[in-house]
Amino acid sequence: MGELGIKEFIGGTVGGIAQVLSGQPFDIIKVRQATSVTPINAMSAALTMVKQEGVLAFWRGSTAPLLGVGACVSIQFGVLENSKRLVQKSKGKSLETWDYIFCGAIAGMANTIVSAPAEHFRIKMQVQGKVDPRGDPLYKSDGDCIKSIFKNHGIAGAYRGFWITLLREAVTFGSYFGAYEYIVNYHLIPKGGTKKDVEAWKLFCTGGFSGYFYWAPWYPIDAIKSKLQADSFTNPRFNGFIDCAKKTLASEGLAGFYKGFWPCMLRAFPVNATTFLAYELTMRVIS
Repeated sequence: MGELGIKEFIGGTVGGIAQVLSGQPFDIIKVRQATSVTPINAMSAALTMVKQEGVLAFWRGSTAPLLGVGACVSIQFGVLENSKRLVQKSKGKSLETWDYIFCGAIAGMANTIVSAPAEHFRIKMQVQGKVDPRGDPLYKSDGDCIKSIFKNHGIAGAYRGFWITLLREAVTFGSYFGAYEYIVNYHLIPKGGTKKDVEAWKLFCTGGFSGYFYWAPWYPIDAIKSKLQADSFTNPRFNGFIDCAKKTLASEGLAGFYKGFWPCMLRAFPVNATTFLAYELTMRVIS
């Protein structure tokens, strides 16, 4: 990857930090809704959290994402850019929309090696407060959560939900990067220019819009993933992806696959707009 790879790593790290800090409050509400046995709206979930756990509860479980998301986003952009170069070299001509989708899917799958355990740890921390807010938490800190899972359940425990995460990452990042690259390359870059010639506000808006392509078509997959990763190790409710989907449909109907959808959509624009803008501006500074 050479020098460009190092620059993309730095840009991805900055984008990842911006993503976590701006998105964590929305994300914890989404997870609480998606994993709740009884229906709960976003406002009720937020007010209950503030009352029982304090404002800082919105950033509970942030340590693992801060450590992992920087790596994740650097992997995403690094693999994306290198995949684009390889595909373009192989084709001998400019990339088309499906090429961007394919490269995005490859980037997403590469990202799974970090995102699967990082999201598992985060979800475990986010849901434990709602299980018994008055009792002693199972995990005292993010570090304790990670240590405990590795100690008691090994690598397999840390990577619980890996395959559904791999599926989600492939389809979501294909849509995500495909939409962003299509809009920027076909509609924003001036003739004879480069991405550096595109105004920052346009990149911001395009990044936010691309976030909807990440979530909206594939949200049910993420909802099932959250349920599986939030599930108890000792007394699990679900026996895999299919079982979780069947039980969710039987007990909650189609609505069960969309719990937390609107907080997620509310989060999608600002978080992804911030991520892309932070990445693009960092790349401009260090290039």
